[in-house]
Amino acid sequence: SEVKKLIEKYVGLELSHELIKVKRILESEENQTYNWEVFKIRFREVHPDFFKKLQSEYPNLTKTEKKFCAYLRLHLSSSQIAQVLNISKEGIRKNRYRIRKKMKLNSTSNLEDHISNF
Repeated sequence: SEVKKLIEKYVGLELSHELIKVKRILESEENQTYNWEVFKIRFREVHPDFFKKLQSEYPNLTKTEKKFCAYLRLHLSSSQIAQVLNISKEGIRKNRYRIRKKMKLNSTSNLEDHISNF
């Protein structure tokens, strides 16, 4: 890859350390994308119409919000979702808020219960 060539070109210089960090980030993102694709295939085997129904009822949900909903559908805890999506507890709180708002759920409605209907 181009990053690998640059690393080899600048071996021993401070720039090579930065390039190595970039390479690790890119590899991590590739793994996350692959893991999500594998997860989605397995998830659809168990919940075949989940994404279709979710998209139909809430077309304004982002890709990340749909992922979040899928993890909630499996009853993953906030800590587990944070780890899988590589986000903070605050990120979890914000995602929940945005999803609830887009779904027009009131404060007494349970997001997990609502999502389990899909």
